[in-house]
Amino acid sequence: MAERLPEEERLWRKSLQVGSQVDALKIDFDRNIKVWAKAYVSRMSDDLIEIVFENDSRTTSRTLFWFSPDLDRYDTKSEGD
Repeated sequence: MAERLPEEERLWRKSLQVGSQVDALKIDFDRNIKVWAKAYVSRMSDDLIEIVFENDSRTTSRTLFWFSPDLDRYDTKSEGD
C-alpha cells in the first residue's frame, strides 16, 4: 500500500513527529458516521501513528498505519472545521 503513494506523500508522512498537526478520519461508532477532523500526532512507532482529535477527549484517539488513507495534511479535508 505504501508503495502506491506518490513520493511527495510518502516523504510528508515519514516526516510526521509527535505534535504534528494532521487531518484524520474520525469514526463515531455510536452514530455510525465518519467525518474528517483536525488532530495531532500523540505517539509513534515504526509503522503506527496514534492521533488525538483536537477539542475532543482522548477516548476518540485512533492508531493508524503511517500510510493509511484516513490521514492527510492539516486543514485539507477538515477545512473550516
